Amino acid sequence: MTHQPASDHFRRPGPAPVRLRIATLIVVLWLTPCLSVLAQHPRDLPAWPEPAEPPCAEVEPDARPECESREAMRLSERARISREYHGWVADRLAEDGGARNLAIAVQLRAMSLSGSLYELDDALPALEGDARIASWIERAMSEGRDDALVHMLLNRRFSTADAPRLAALRTQWMRIAPGNLVPAMFEAQARANAADALPALARDTSRFDVYWAEQLRTVIDAFLRHPPGPAHAAVLLEEDTSTVRSYAATMAIYMVEFPRFTDAIDACRGDALRRSPERRGDCLQLGSLLADRSDTLIAHAMGLAILVRAADDEAGRAAAEERRRLTGWQMHKWQVLSAETPAETADAVTARALPSATSELDLMRAALTHHGIELAPPPCWKHTPLQ
Repeated sequence: MTHQPASDHFRRPGPAPVRLRIATLIVVLWLTPCLSVLAQHPRDLPAWPEPAEPPCAEVEPDARPECESREAMRLSERARISREYHGWVADRLAEDGGARNLAIAVQLRAMSLSGSLYELDDALPALEGDARIASWIERAMSEGRDDALVHMLLNRRFSTADAPRLAALRTQWMRIAPGNLVPAMFEAQARANAADALPALARDTSRFDVYWAEQLRTVIDAFLRHPPGPAHAAVLLEEDTSTVRSYAATMAIYMVEFPRFTDAIDACRGDALRRSPERRGDCLQLGSLLADRSDTLIAHAMGLAILVRAADDEAGRAAAEERRRLTGWQMHKWQVLSAETPAETADAVTARALPSATSELDLMRAALTHHGIELAPPPCWKHTPLQ
């Protein structure tokens, strides 16, 4: 394909800044902070802001078939452009060489063939016949045998006969990253009775690390080196993904394969807590590890949920719930900020925080602090406790 040169002109301006409230209202909200959140109670809000209704829902019934046909064509064209661009970037990264570039190229090549990393199981027959994927995996593992990030990026099924490769990859990953719970969880979940085995893993591990910050930096750098040209950018970079940096950050999220947290949750609540004398203590240790020594928000949140359900007494449960309340407030404000803040501002926060950020929690708190948002909720802000 002919790739058009990159240009800075594809960036679309963000929405106009929100007008400042009048001085009287600012004083009132300062004096009574709870008023500012009465209309933002989590029970009244979706987990993420609701998307606007599609235009076709607003047209006259007789015109809807034609509208829906045009929308289907638009989405089909976007998917085609996305696959084309991802395949192009994959080839460029393979030409650049290096284990990390090759590992990212494998994922992008898989996206270009399947459309989404979440649909790989359905696309495995097509992927396993792809010579480039097989070659790049072999080269990446050879050159990156001591690079844990490479192992994380390649820890995904790319063929129907991938079990031996993945077992060898995880064995090597645990060797070069001792103490990391992530490969140990994947290895345990490849065997029977995974849920019963998971809590005890915390005895011999010290952190949950998917190398979130390093991976985000690496993927963003890869896309900045090979940005879309104007024709592709006009289709791919719109609305909340209106810059190459924010688009790359979104793609980086797709590339992280998480172990099943549901197994850990199921092993650490209700009757499961009484299956062995050690189970509750193991669950508390696992919950603390995920809550305090993980680099992603989802692992942090899962750890807090485990601490609530495995608590020895009401005091322990209340302490864990208060931590959930703090994180819930921050995630709520982060979601609102993400929906309202222009992508250019989000890019600036990401670029400024990434050099020092070691976790997704760090980046979220840096963004909130940058925008003057208090990290602690006002006393009256409530959250929904776990049942």
